[in-house]
Amino acid sequence: MGTLSSIPRQKEDVQVEQCQDSALMEAQDIFGLDFDFDEFEKYGRDDYSSEDDDDEYEEEDGEVGVMRRQKKKSTKKSIYEVFEPSELEKGMLTNKDNEIRTADVPERFQVRDFPVKSTEEGELDDEAEWIYRRAFLDMPISKQQ
Repeated sequence: MGTLSSIPRQKEDVQVEQCQDSALMEAQDIFGLDFDFDEFEKYGRDDYSSEDDDDEYEEEDGEVGVMRRQKKKSTKKSIYEVFEPSELEKGMLTNKDNEIRTADVPERFQVRDFPVKSTEEGELDDEAEWIYRRAFLDMPISKQQ
């Protein structure tokens, strides 16, 4: 008899734990208590095909099944077929933009009219020394005697 009374108590404890947080309660009110995460995995894939589609092709015989598969594959279009070149240019989605993104050089260096050359060894040290002497070692005109 003690075991029968403990079963409802366990269910009450589970319900209390589920409803402790007000935000969690609100989410459960909106979405329900049973949530299937597998449902969203199918939206993350590129092909969106399900097992039902595969079964459909197996049932068909001959050229009809082959034609339907080819028709389904041809529905995938690239971004260049869907959008006009001017829209791709506005969205920075052209081939040139892709090259700029993949290169490991700042964009401002890539799009300049004349190229930016890399410095020779020691050149930056010489420039830093020159700036240091001019800024901190030489007396400014107002403080010269």
